[in-house]
Amino acid sequence: MAGKVKKAIEQIITENAKGDSLLEEMTKTKIIMKGINPRLYDVHTEDDPEVLGKLQDLAHNLGVTITK
Repeated sequence: MAGKVKKAIEQIITENAKGDSLLEEMTKTKIIMKGINPRLYDVHTEDDPEVLGKLQDLAHNLGVTITK
């Protein structure tokens, strides 16, 4: 199923930043530091289990829950 990575990225950014634009950019930077460029993913991108695993790990570290 495509789109899970994009959805997870958006959830992490939204829940961690809580509307603060500076925190949004910092969260995007954290995602990039994990080796994932948020701009490369959209709802049609095939899901990569390795990328999803990295996002789950980051979400856990930030205290964010990713819904499936």
